[in-house]
Amino acid sequence: MSQTNVRTIRVSEHGLEGDGAPVRRTREARHDLAVPGDLQVLLVAMPFATLGPSIALGTVKATLDQAGFRCGTVHADLEYLHFLLKAGALPSPQDYQALGGMAIFNEWVFTTEHFHGLDRVPTREEVGDWNAAFPRLREQTQRFIENMATQIVAAGPAIVGFSLVFSQSVASLVLARRLKELAPGLTVLLGGIGCAGGIGDALMRHFPWVDAVYFGDAEGGLPDLVRQLLAGDRSGHPSASVRGGDGSIAFGACVHKAPGEAFAIPDYDEYFARLGRLGLEKLATRMFIPFESSRGCWWGDKHACTFCATNVTMAYRRKPRERVVEELCYLSDRHATCAFAATDSILDYRETQAFCQSLVQAGHDWDLYYMTKSNLTYEELFRLKEAGVAHLTPGIESLSTPILKLMNKGARAIQNLRMLKFCQWLGIHVDWSILCGFPTEDPAEYGRMAALARTLHHLDPPKGVFPIFLERGSAFFDRPREMGVELTGAYAAYDYLYPLPAAGIEELAHRFSYRHLDGRKVSDYTAELTAAVAQWEAAHNQGKARLVYNRMGARTLVTALRQGSSRRHLLNPAESLLYGKCLDLTSLEALTEDPEVRSAGLGPEAIEAFASAMVQLGLLYREGRQLLGLALPHHPPRLPLA
Repeated sequence: MSQTNVRTIRVSEHGLEGDGAPVRRTREARHDLAVPGDLQVLLVAMPFATLGPSIALGTVKATLDQAGFRCGTVHADLEYLHFLLKAGALPSPQDYQALGGMAIFNEWVFTTEHFHGLDRVPTREEVGDWNAAFPRLREQTQRFIENMATQIVAAGPAIVGFSLVFSQSVASLVLARRLKELAPGLTVLLGGIGCAGGIGDALMRHFPWVDAVYFGDAEGGLPDLVRQLLAGDRSGHPSASVRGGDGSIAFGACVHKAPGEAFAIPDYDEYFARLGRLGLEKLATRMFIPFESSRGCWWGDKHACTFCATNVTMAYRRKPRERVVEELCYLSDRHATCAFAATDSILDYRETQAFCQSLVQAGHDWDLYYMTKSNLTYEELFRLKEAGVAHLTPGIESLSTPILKLMNKGARAIQNLRMLKFCQWLGIHVDWSILCGFPTEDPAEYGRMAALARTLHHLDPPKGVFPIFLERGSAFFDRPREMGVELTGAYAAYDYLYPLPAAGIEELAHRFSYRHLDGRKVSDYTAELTAAVAQWEAAHNQGKARLVYNRMGARTLVTALRQGSSRRHLLNPAESLLYGKCLDLTSLEALTEDPEVRSAGLGPEAIEAFASAMVQLGLLYREGRQLLGLALPHHPPRLPLA
């Protein structure tokens, strides 16, 4: 970002005083935001979002720039991190990331004397050791807010827009309130997924310093709203709720959806300039820059997962693949990196091969992350790895087919295992967790998964076993009794945050507490699996777990190194033939009809006996009449699969 328009200001010890009071130039500001002084719109991403670039900020800035507005951005997470490190309130960026990962409760540090819920610190049971650190962090945070407010007002933007995506609501509301106290004529605009599902309208009703909330994609609709607001037109907008001069609210009726061809290329220049100015360049060495190739979820358009809250923005739209690759090359060259994380809810399976070919032809050694379904074939995974996709979140969620059906995942346990197996072989890291607590689920499934987990130490483990979150927009929220639960109120963390009665807090909450109508206590039947997953993670992280097979002519040697055991299994020629056929998902019928198997004289009984023996040894997974070998081949991956 050009620094030619940046003003260094001096402020009094207490910052600006009174409504619209001039800046007292008595000493240097202790924390220079470097906000240009000629902006019409300033976009701010408050904590806690990410220490990486905000694609929301970058996309909105690019959209408003293209529409001819003078627009700037502030990635306040970087400023807040720098502020806390300098004040000695946090020892390292890693501690900041831990604080940022404490969803909802972490927002308490932005509450104030005049904006808070319960008048006490969250308990140790709720926030762990942060309980002792929170009071000092809160004290430092109020200084941070005052410093930001004085400098933003001094820079003089007409509109300050806040992106609400993660745990950013309280920080944004507190700063917005202070801005309006100092500059009543300034316009406060909110937007982002944190305003979806009725939350945006509730923010307008409860907090009179919020002037407008925009709903939907920035491209197309937002420039019109900004133009209206700059002109003093508060009559309303189809995709926004707008507060009139008399305090009345014109509520927007529709959410703007832009076609994929219109998606803007995010502008991250301010982020990287700020990173360098604050001396935080080391963060960039382990950073994935966000990009997008689609919005919405094509699976959710057809069969939304029951726990998923993205149906508030579900409609699927994709960017042309040629543009995606062009933009990746542009961002790579501009910011000197090949590491990118797609913000897509799901990979578009329809053009996987063509997209991968375009990535390869670009001539970059990409390091890419995507979310996808778990039913990708070996060839699709091979192509993705070849193109540079080294990290996937495949939405596995469970290793039980009956529970996956309750989730409406459209996948089976054996497909999830195939995904884990092939990703391990190909060198693709898989990020996944096991969800539990679905009404009517059979507790016995968790004992079965615990036994299975003990055979999988050679594959990427789940991050843990977690009860489902009940979130606004999910089927559990929209149809709780039908789904077998009763909502008991907003999640407890919200009680600490907002100066509102319970009904008002529920209007703002994204996450809710609930009980099962049948009275089940999920932790009673998931303890064994939780322990098995912890053992799996420990064994895998030690790097000693292996389940691999080597061909030895007509025979096969399978080496199984699992926690607490080391075994070798020498398969005879018949077993070797059959096991090789189970490299990918197959069935008893397919083996019976296989020409090589038939030539070897192996009939249904021999195949059944083989399958039973291999399952018993933990070398094969069986689901009904389908089979999948669990051991990885010793030879490198290749196409075709053999």
